[in-house]
Amino acid sequence: MNMHRRALLRTAAAAVITLAGCASAPTSYYRLAVVPGPVNAGVALRIAVRSINIPGYLDQNGIAKAGASYEFSTFPNDIWAEPLDSMLQDIAVQELSQRLPSSTVLASGGSIASASDLLIELNILRFDPDSSGQLTLNVQIALKSGHDYHILTVQTFTATATPGGPDVTSTVAAMSTLWGKFADQVAVLCAQQWAAQAQ
Repeated sequence: MNMHRRALLRTAAAAVITLAGCASAPTSYYRLAVVPGPVNAGVALRIAVRSINIPGYLDQNGIAKAGASYEFSTFPNDIWAEPLDSMLQDIAVQELSQRLPSSTVLASGGSIASASDLLIELNILRFDPDSSGQLTLNVQIALKSGHDYHILTVQTFTATATPGGPDVTSTVAAMSTLWGKFADQVAVLCAQQWAAQAQ
């Protein structure tokens, strides 16, 4: 092998090594899991879950992780599989359907349009970890009549959870647990409205 050919091979090998070093880590996609809860088969309502409002800082693909005080951080190369507000609405519909099996639960604004007895409106104030890693879910809930849209009740739900570890999987699992607990509370509110209508 002549000197020129060896020089070309060394240059090509160096380029390959350089490119390999510059390659970014693969992106991983995550979604919240549906968490089963207590079942109340005696509630027969047509329920619509409206689009969910989330804070601007959570309206992104990045998954929040613990950072320094006053700092918002996300996991590198780990992102949500779909927009967070849409995913929360989808999971809420599934979890309420499991908890209230005699009711019809739909996502308002989805491909299926149907009259409803009850409208659920949600305004998330916070759903991320603090500097210690503890997750906080803070949500305002409004239940409205599906017939004339008057407000039946407005409440605030707050709960915390500590992930099992600092990794993204533990964070998403803890968020799923918190959202499941929230669905428990919403199902109770729906049952209370059903009972009030029966009186």
